[in-house]
Amino acid sequence: MSSSPGGQPQRISLEDLAALNREISALVASGLPLEPGLRQVAEEFSGPTSELAERLAAAMAAGKTLEEAVVAQGDALPPVYRAVVAAGVRSGRLAAALEGYAETAGRMAALRRITGQAMVYPIIVIVVAWVMLVLVVTTILPGYGVFELPNQSWLTRINLSGGAAFAVALVVPAIIIAFALLWWRRSAAAAGGDHRGRWFQWAPGARRTAMLSTNANFADLLQLLISCRMPLPEALPLAATASGAPSLAAPASDLAQRVAAGQPLHAQTALLRRFPPLVRTVLLADLPENRLIAGLKRARDNYRDRAAAWLTDMAVFLPVALTFALAIGVVGVYAVIILQPYYTILYELTRWGVH
Repeated sequence: MSSSPGGQPQRISLEDLAALNREISALVASGLPLEPGLRQVAEEFSGPTSELAERLAAAMAAGKTLEEAVVAQGDALPPVYRAVVAAGVRSGRLAAALEGYAETAGRMAALRRITGQAMVYPIIVIVVAWVMLVLVVTTILPGYGVFELPNQSWLTRINLSGGAAFAVALVVPAIIIAFALLWWRRSAAAAGGDHRGRWFQWAPGARRTAMLSTNANFADLLQLLISCRMPLPEALPLAATASGAPSLAAPASDLAQRVAAGQPLHAQTALLRRFPPLVRTVLLADLPENRLIAGLKRARDNYRDRAAAWLTDMAVFLPVALTFALAIGVVGVYAVIILQPYYTILYELTRWGVH
């Protein structure tokens, strides 16, 4: 069994968790026994994912439910996944809850791939630009030294040997590539309560994709729980926890307490401002149960469509935007480096004219 240095099972990647989750969802939806199904799934995967499926099957063979087996995996699975399974079990709609998580995990995995692909072009530009910069500074600019001006740029005084120039030309690209590979490896882990590890939050579009996906999850889980006759005060905090949005936990808990105390939903305007806008609109309407469920479904579909459209836009514009911005920066740096000695010469000429 693969394990981390601390002895805990390795976390599987976000892509593998999404794929494994879809297999479990299909088994649940078809009504097939989970234990033998998970053992077959373990044979289809490899590495930590296969071992996780095998551990889940072994736990269920020992008499545990799927929820108990998932909890027993500890940090090998993100906390939000455990909450999703708990919400699905309590609502009696486990397959639907798992499919909702699979969609969210799939979107974040797709954004990770888009970001990784978008980084390739800027990295190539940086590497080529840096090598050319070293060539200019060590080979071309020293020629300005023939003017012997007292206030020449420090760039014109750089004098590196062939070996030193080669080392300088390689060190920056090596650091950039190493950092990119480290980010790619760390961002793959399906860790954290909101689908976003600290290595992934800075990626362009990551926060918006996660926000739209968690909003869709919250609306979906809330309507699932309500449709299974779970009281709203119980459904709100459970849906907020399972949605993967930490910002919803406190307002959902507060709203649940107020509703349980008999306060009407339409009187909670200030508190509901902390909820997703479309969900807030549905809750403020204080609709009958069937219309409330229908409104939450519409909110779910809207957020899912927006998340999918955002991913499509990011796939087209992110590589272009990054490359264009970097190209402008490179041109600016080269302009300053190449023209600065000329400015120095002109400045000295004006001083000579004055004297």
